[in-house]
Amino acid sequence: VLCSDEEPLGTCLLEAMAMRLPVVVTDSGGSHELCADGLTGLVTKGGDAEGLARAITAILTDGALARDLAAAARRHVEAELTVGRHAERVSEVYDEVIGGGARPPAL
Repeated sequence: VLCSDEEPLGTCLLEAMAMRLPVVVTDSGGSHELCADGLTGLVTKGGDAEGLARAITAILTDGALARDLAAAARRHVEAELTVGRHAERVSEVYDEVIGGGARPPAL
C-alpha cells in the first residue's frame, strides 16, 4: 500500500510489482501512473480513507483478485518499466522533436 499524497515515484511500488505483490495506491503524486486500476493494482482517491480501506480489504479477502493483479503487475514491470524500455521512449521523444527525419551529422 502506497498512500502518500505527494510521492513522485514510489520505488517500493515498482519493487512490490516486480515481486508479484498486489498493490494499492492513491491517485495523488505519481504512483497511479505506474498502476492501472483494476489491471495491475487498485487505485483510490487521495484522502479517501474509506476507499483505501475497501481496496485493501478487497485484496486481502479475494485471493483470485490478488493473484491476478500481482501477476499482471509483474508482466507490466517486465514489459514496460525496464531501463531499456525507458531508453526507447526517450529516443522516441527525441525523434518526434527533431521531426522523425534523418539526424544531423555529428560535429
